[in-house]
Amino acid sequence: MNSRDAKLEDLRSAVVDDPDVPERVRGFLSGGAALDDITLGADGRWRHEGVPFSHSRLAKLFHRSLSQTAAGTWILTIPPYTYPVSVERWGHFVQAITSSAPGDGRKDLTATFADGSKEPLDTATLATDGDEVITAEFARGQARLIDAAYRTVTANLDHDGAGYTVEIFGQRRPLRPLPPPT
Repeated sequence: MNSRDAKLEDLRSAVVDDPDVPERVRGFLSGGAALDDITLGADGRWRHEGVPFSHSRLAKLFHRSLSQTAAGTWILTIPPYTYPVSVERWGHFVQAITSSAPGDGRKDLTATFADGSKEPLDTATLATDGDEVITAEFARGQARLIDAAYRTVTANLDHDGAGYTVEIFGQRRPLRPLPPPT
């Protein structure tokens, strides 16, 4: 069995044992139904059987439809359908960071996610692996910064020997070390 097949069998087993996955999905997978390899990569890109999605609206729909069960199974829910997927490391991705300056002069930062939704960005939650990954914490969980959001942060990234700091729209903050993947 190759690594892709082993990954799909691990996903199948997790889904069948997860009571938060709809019974009909657990039933068809426990009965041996085929399971396509749909993966959200650590780079924030969706792939089907290893081939990147070419339609941006489909990718946005998948980002918007992704959720994680209490047991940790990632699923797409596009009513009336539910389908298990693999997530390489993060289920959420920030594509852009914008700033607003309310009347008090304080700048509020907003993160725009790959699904088009927005949440406030608390720069105190920024973390890095010191190589190529920067993340932040949000109400929905940890999210990796990609695209323009990543460039916004790395354009103002400094290393002072004690660690990384970043200045974003006038706010200088240290970046916490990102723990290695488990």
